[in-house]
Amino acid sequence: MTIHNYNVIKNRDLLILKAYPNVIVTPHAAFYTDQVSYDMVHCSLESLKELINNQECRYQLN
Repeated sequence: MTIHNYNVIKNRDLLILKAYPNVIVTPHAAFYTDQVSYDMVHCSLESLKELINNQECRYQLN
């Protein structure tokens, strides 16, 4: 037996948007692709390398 968790959507704007046939609603995890995973690791390692070498970190957020 499959148990589904059906939650009532309380956000009126989201309900209106979902009513359109050309709209697909996905969870936030929709961004998670192979390219994004690679970019996250690459940028992190580049930042670490720049930090270790006392260089300006191009990905630093202030």
